[in-house]
Amino acid sequence: MKTSYSLFHINTSFSSIEKKNLKKVIERCYWPLLNLVEKGGFKFSIEASGKSLNDIYSLDPQWISKLKKLIKTKKCEFIGSGFAQIIGPGVPYDINYKNLLYGNEIYKKLLSYTPKIALINEQAFSNSLIGIYKKFYKAIIIDHLNHPNFESDTQEPQILIDEKGNSIPVIWSNSISFQRFQRYIFGDINYGDYLDYLQNYKKKFFCLYSSDVEIFDYRPKGKKSERPLYNDEWKKISNLLRIFKNNKNHQFFFFINLLKKINYKKKINLTSIISPTIVKKQKKYNINRWLLAGQNNLELNTLCHRAFNSIKSKKNSKKNYLKLCELWGSDFRTFPTKKKVSNFYHEIDKLINSSELKNKNFLFFTKKKYSKKNIINLSENENYLYYQNSRCSLTLNKKKGLTIDSFVSNSTSKEKLFGAIKQGFFNNSVFESDFFTSHYTLLNKKNLKRFSGLEENKVNYFSKKNFLIFRVLHKIDNKAQCDKEIILNKDKPELIVNYRFKNLISSYLRLNFITFNPENFDKKKIFIESHLGGKKPERFYLKDKNFNHGSFVENVGSLVTTNNSISATNGKIIVGDNKKEIHFTINQNLSCLVPMIEYEKKKNSYLLRLFFSAKESDETNSEVFFKNLDASIKINIKNKL
Repeated sequence: MKTSYSLFHINTSFSSIEKKNLKKVIERCYWPLLNLVEKGGFKFSIEASGKSLNDIYSLDPQWISKLKKLIKTKKCEFIGSGFAQIIGPGVPYDINYKNLLYGNEIYKKLLSYTPKIALINEQAFSNSLIGIYKKFYKAIIIDHLNHPNFESDTQEPQILIDEKGNSIPVIWSNSISFQRFQRYIFGDINYGDYLDYLQNYKKKFFCLYSSDVEIFDYRPKGKKSERPLYNDEWKKISNLLRIFKNNKNHQFFFFINLLKKINYKKKINLTSIISPTIVKKQKKYNINRWLLAGQNNLELNTLCHRAFNSIKSKKNSKKNYLKLCELWGSDFRTFPTKKKVSNFYHEIDKLINSSELKNKNFLFFTKKKYSKKNIINLSENENYLYYQNSRCSLTLNKKKGLTIDSFVSNSTSKEKLFGAIKQGFFNNSVFESDFFTSHYTLLNKKNLKRFSGLEENKVNYFSKKNFLIFRVLHKIDNKAQCDKEIILNKDKPELIVNYRFKNLISSYLRLNFITFNPENFDKKKIFIESHLGGKKPERFYLKDKNFNHGSFVENVGSLVTTNNSISATNGKIIVGDNKKEIHFTINQNLSCLVPMIEYEKKKNSYLLRLFFSAKESDETNSEVFFKNLDASIKINIKNKL
C-alpha cells in the first residue's frame, strides 16, 4: 500500500492575476477547494502565505471562517510558508526571519492556528534555511527532484542536515506527479495515460499534488493562456480524488502524520558547490530565474536591497518590513502584469532613503580632479602597466582591455593570487585558451554576438591620495559602451573594480571574471564561502567533478543561459584556503550582482574562476531589459597566518 498525500497551494499574488480579479478567483478556485474538503471528505492539505490570507479576508471573510472551522475539526490540514512568497536563498537573513515570523502572526490571528509544517517558497532551498525554519516549524516540504545528492527508492521523509549541525525533517513533494495531475485535469492526457503513470510509479510514498489552485476553472492569463478553459475542472478533480479514496492501494495522510514515518538514520546534505541551491521541477529551473532573469530582476532585487539598507537601522519599522517582504516576492519576478510592475516601482520608492545611500558609492567614477604627475612605483611599456610597493604589486594588460595580468599580496605570497593564465599553461591542448581576469562577457540579444572587452583601448591613469585609478572606455556594438575603472589602494592589498554600461541589449551579462592561480592555492583546502539567505555563511569545498554555474541548460522554446549560482545575500563571497582569503564585496546599492563559479580539473592542476552575473535568460524574459548598469566590486586580501 502506498502512503499518499497532497497539497493545494493558494497564492493571491499569482504573477499574472490582477487584484481586481481576486473575487472571481475566490469564487471559482478557493471555494471549490474548501467544498472538496467539507462535502467530499477528501484528506489533503492547504497552504497559503499570510498575505494571501489577508487578501482573501479583505474580500471574503466567510472563506477564512470556513477554513478555520475545517482546520479546527481536523477535516483539513493547514501548511504555512511565511508572510510572502519570497526566494529564501536570494534574500538577507533578516528578511527570511521576519517573513516567517509575520506569517505565523497572521495564521494565529485569522485561523487561531500555528502550522507545524512549512512549504519552502517556490521550493527554492539552501542549507542556510534549515536554521531559520527550525525556529518556527517541525518540518519542511521541498521537491524531491533536481538535487543530485538525493537518491531514494521510496521517497520517504528524511532528515536534512547542514555543515553547522542544524537538521530538520523533510517531506518530499513531486513535481512530476503534480504536472501529470494538471495535464489530466486540463485534458492534455486522458485517464488511460494518467493510469499508466500511476501503475509505473513504484515508490512507497506518493505525493499526488503539490501546486497551484488558481489554474483550475480559471486561467490567470485569460484568452492568451496556453490551454483553453473547460468548465467543471473541479468536478473532474473531485471524481479523480474519489477514485483514489476508494483505491485500497492508496492510504492518504496529512503531512503531520508523515513525521511518524521518518527514517532518522538517513541524514542527507542536499547541496554542494556544484548545486549551492536547489529548486523545483526540471533542470531548466534554477534560482537565477528570480535573481537575474525575468523583467529586469537585477533592478528589482537591487531596489529591494536599497530599501533593506534604508530601513534596517530604524526602529518600529514592521510596516516597512511587511511591504518589503511583499515586494521581494517571487511573482514580481516571473510573469507580472504591467500594472503589478508599475505598483512595485511605486511602492519600493517609498522605502528607499536615497540620501542615506549616497555616501556608500565611494570612488565610483568620481569626476574630481586627479594628479597625473609623480606617480611613484608605476611604470609601463607597450603592453603592460606595472605597479609595485612593499605591500602589493599589480600588472595590467593594456592590449586586452585593461585586464589584470597579475595581482600579488606580499604578506601572503610572492606568487600572484589571480590574473591571467596564458595559453599552454596546462599543457593538455594546443587549442587551450587564454584565461583573463577582470573582463566581462555579454551576449547581444539581437544578433547573438558575444563581446568581452578584450581589445586595446586608450588607458588613462591618475593618483588621488593613497589610490591609483586606471580607466578605459570600450565601444561594444552600435551605441553600447562600457566604462571600466580599476582602483588600487596603495596602503593595503585592496582593489575596486567598477563598471558603467550604457545602451545595452543583452541576453546575459557577466562581469569581473577572476582567474585564480592554481599554484598559489592548496587544492585540498580551497573553499568558497558565501551567505545564501542565512545568518551565517555557508562554506563549500571543491569536489572532483567539473562544473560551471554559467553553462547553458538545454531547453525547448527558450534560452536558459545558466544552471546555478552562489547568491551572496549579504554582498560578499570569499575564496580561500588554510593560509589566506580573498574577499569580494559587491556594492548592492549599485547593482545586486550574483556570483558564479567555474571549475575544471586539468592534468596535475585545475582551473578555478569566479564571475559576477548581472543578467541571465530563460522563458521569463520579456522584451524589457536594462540598458544602463553601474556595478562595483571590492577585493580585499586577508592573511590567515
